[in-house]
Amino acid sequence: LTSAGASSLLGSLTLDRTWTNQGTLTWNGAGFQSIIGAGALRNDGTFQKNGAGSLVVAPAFDNGGTVNINAGTLEVQRNTTADTGSFNVAAGTTLLVTANRLFGAATTIAAVGGSVVIDPSANGGTSVTLGGDLNTGALDLVSGTLTGAGGDLVVGSALNASGGSLAGGFGTVGITQGNGNLVLPGALSAAGNITLNVNAGSLALSSDVQALSGMVTIDVPNGVLAIGGGATAVAVTGRDVSVSARSIDVGSPTAGAAARVGAVGTAPGTGTLTVTTGAGNLQVQGGSGSNAFAELVSTRGTNVTVNGGSLLIRGGVGAGAYALIDPTLAGDLSVAVNGGSVTLDGGAGAGASAMLRNIAGNISVNQVPNYIKNAGNDADAAIVIAAGRSISFNGVLQSAVIGNPVGNGLIDAGVFMLPGLVPVLPPPPPPVESVFQGTIANLPQATPVLPVPPEAKAKGDVVVESDDGC
Repeated sequence: LTSAGASSLLGSLTLDRTWTNQGTLTWNGAGFQSIIGAGALRNDGTFQKNGAGSLVVAPAFDNGGTVNINAGTLEVQRNTTADTGSFNVAAGTTLLVTANRLFGAATTIAAVGGSVVIDPSANGGTSVTLGGDLNTGALDLVSGTLTGAGGDLVVGSALNASGGSLAGGFGTVGITQGNGNLVLPGALSAAGNITLNVNAGSLALSSDVQALSGMVTIDVPNGVLAIGGGATAVAVTGRDVSVSARSIDVGSPTAGAAARVGAVGTAPGTGTLTVTTGAGNLQVQGGSGSNAFAELVSTRGTNVTVNGGSLLIRGGVGAGAYALIDPTLAGDLSVAVNGGSVTLDGGAGAGASAMLRNIAGNISVNQVPNYIKNAGNDADAAIVIAAGRSISFNGVLQSAVIGNPVGNGLIDAGVFMLPGLVPVLPPPPPPVESVFQGTIANLPQATPVLPVPPEAKAKGDVVVESDDGC
């Protein structure tokens, strides 16, 4: 069955054959309506849902044209081939997906003022794959997995995950949580940029956030940003990374696994890590598990600003549960703590050191840190720089002990410079000798000097010439 003109329907329909719409098919009416049967519906034209209430399309529904949800809710289940058309979800309306479905690369889902609900298990499914772009006001993950396959994911007001999860790789990701806390249900990976904004609540990351070739930006201005701190290792990585919140916790004393925030870009001008807190603290803390370390690292440079609270870098009780801030390859480390203190607190576990380290650039801290040594073997509380680099506290250059506190079997505290050759500047060139003629009064005004007779040089005589003939 093929329809090429305009069709307007109301109520429910049993479809036992394949219906291909190449014109405009409009479903009107309020209340619950449905399309059932063993057939299939293909839209290559325009499919419109009007009227309040829900329309359930139970047979396979393939969209290669345009779907407009003008009112109410449209529920679609499986498709037989990847969608290539568009879904336009008006303000206050909903697109509900209740079976396995593949949105192809050419698909766009525009629901800026509406909502999209993912619930594939309602009809025996497990996943919905997003190859195209989804831009929605609200995204509800009720069951199954929303799997990225290169499409962009934008959520403008609320991500709710009552039972579903995220997986796969998106193109770019931008999620804004207008009210309440944001919970990311699963790892978030994108080829491009990832932006997470939580306007009123907090954000706890218990799985990875990775921008493979883009920047990670996280802003939680009125809440706590917690990265890791549980039984699973968590890494937040990107070409560049900027994280800001009222307060930030990386790792925790009870963590069973590592927590890492890293700017890993290697191209020129990339690899910068920026960490900013508001009225709260920045805490980087090793955990209780073996190698449950916590670190802030970068390949270019790291800038840390704590505007109201304190900076605490604390090793854990687990072996190797160190806490560290370290630009690993190049660039400087700048720490500004305005209001609170800077404390480096070695842990109880072996190797659970607390460190500011930079073996490729300089370190500046706007105050003198507190060093607390603990009982763990090599649980140092130290600042470490490379030979020839500088460390300053509040603008004053500091001296350093020559040596490497890491792995020496001691519990060290203070500032250390790694052994090595300090670059030596070449000596300045010798001064240029000038011969001036005249009295002292006119000495700065150089004038040409008459050549000395060769016979005078040969005899070793000293020849002095002056204006007064002496």
